[in-house]
Amino acid sequence: MPQSNHTMLRDALSIKLWSAKTATPRSLLTLGSAELFSMAHRALPLLGALALTAMTTPAMAQRVVPKLGNICPLGYVDMLNGRCSTLGLMTYTVTPTHGKACLPGWMNVGGRYCRRK
Repeated sequence: MPQSNHTMLRDALSIKLWSAKTATPRSLLTLGSAELFSMAHRALPLLGALALTAMTTPAMAQRVVPKLGNICPLGYVDMLNGRCSTLGLMTYTVTPTHGKACLPGWMNVGGRYCRRK
C-alpha cells in the first residue's frame, strides 16, 4: 500500500531531526541554513544560561587561576602557560576584580584578583 504524502513528509522530518541531534562536523556541512539556524536557535538559551552562570559563580578556593594580567596574584607562581598556581601549598579564595574595587572583607592581591581576608 503506497504511503500518503503526509506520512512521507513526517518520516522525512523525523529522520532530519534525528540526524540533527546526532550531527557530526561533517554532517553539519550538508545541512541547509534553515536546519542550522534551528539548531543554533535551540542552543542559544543554553549558552545564555551558561554565560550567566559563569559570571555569577561564587568565589571558591583555587590552587590554580587564569593569569588575567601580566603578573600573578600574591601567593601564586606564574606557570608560563597562562595560569598561576600555588603549587599545591595553599588554597586561597580569590575572585577577579573586573576593574572594580574589592568588596568589604576582601583584599586586593594584584594580578586583577581579590582574596578573602
